[in-house]
Amino acid sequence: MFDKNYFLTRLANGEDMDAIGNELAAVMTEALNEHIANQEAAKAAKAEAELAKRDLVVELLDIVRELAMLEGLDGELVEVTDADVNAVTDALCGLFQTIKGIETLLVPAAPATPVRMIPKAQVHMSDDEAIANFLAMLGQ
Repeated sequence: MFDKNYFLTRLANGEDMDAIGNELAAVMTEALNEHIANQEAAKAAKAEAELAKRDLVVELLDIVRELAMLEGLDGELVEVTDADVNAVTDALCGLFQTIKGIETLLVPAAPATPVRMIPKAQVHMSDDEAIANFLAMLGQ
């Protein structure tokens, strides 16, 4: 970290302030150039991803157009414009974001409580036996 003591120490060691300033300027320029390169790379990667999405949507719409033609629709009726591609891309990406949001709302179901089976022999029991069995079951 650069502070007053950093410069005082370097000046006490006989270094020239102009040389120190030039050194700092070179480091700052290098950092700025790297920052700009990183931003440009990120922008290029985003543009490439957008182009890949667009290509996939165009391919999807071509398949839908072929299906429509097989169903007897005229090819001109299902012509796709750039606006259509953009609208479908936005709609699909919105759908995927909604699905992600729904997934975060889903909670795993609680495990099912085991059901206690009554043996067939006990199906025809008296009222007193049924109450006694019920109370015994509550006591467990």
